[in-house]
Amino acid sequence: MAKDSQGNRSSFREKRELPRLLCTPAFSSSLVYVEGKEFDVSSINFNRNGLGIFMNGRLPDAASGTVSFQFETADGQQIRITDLPFLLVYANETEVGSQYGLKFETGEVMEDVLQALREIESGLSLQAADNRYDL
Repeated sequence: MAKDSQGNRSSFREKRELPRLLCTPAFSSSLVYVEGKEFDVSSINFNRNGLGIFMNGRLPDAASGTVSFQFETADGQQIRITDLPFLLVYANETEVGSQYGLKFETGEVMEDVLQALREIESGLSLQAADNRYDL
């Protein structure tokens, strides 16, 4: 059994290297490209290593593709990510829609793209700290 930060036993164990941050309406224009086809998707959660998406229907059977999206920061700046390569690491396909986990392939991307991913993560972190869900 895992232990939390205070040393107490907990049945939950984080499997991800970084926590997922829920996407806000600040995410837009989320498009996935697989096998030469474009798919309009909704971004669910994000960290600088990957993106959770939802779409009506299903993606073709493929292990990889590219993704494009944009994010508006709290000060109104637009951060655009285009044609970022990904590996498909998770799929939950149902009759009413499908959820996918995309792991970004950042080994060959420019430093400005890596910095943009960190900025998006930071922006979502700040929004989460502001208790945007009224919990």
